[in-house]
Amino acid sequence: MAQQRNSVFKSVDLNNAGYAERDCLSGAANNVLGPSNARLAGYQQQIRGLNANIRRASDNAAGAAWESGLRSQIAGLEQAIAMERGAAESRMDSERQRCAAARANAATAIEKKYSPEKP
Repeated sequence: MAQQRNSVFKSVDLNNAGYAERDCLSGAANNVLGPSNARLAGYQQQIRGLNANIRRASDNAAGAAWESGLRSQIAGLEQAIAMERGAAESRMDSERQRCAAARANAATAIEKKYSPEKP
């Protein structure tokens, strides 16, 4: 009877460790991806504005020079977007590893807690 009860408690504890990992990942996503997505939205808004300016460029040498400068700014923003995405994904990879390690440590402790005692 005690062994069956311990088996149920162990299962519940292991499930709770899984929930803790899920919560850890959710918090990490909010802390890392939320601000990153906000920055990306700002970059994309700037690009939309620059594209609107390109459509208004005059069809002469001055307009071509202005358009070239706008396209250069867009290229810089696109590079910033790529760097931001890469940095956010790198931070999320680290957070995934941290959350997984915490779950693995919890699982090890649970296994030890419910292992049969040796004489």
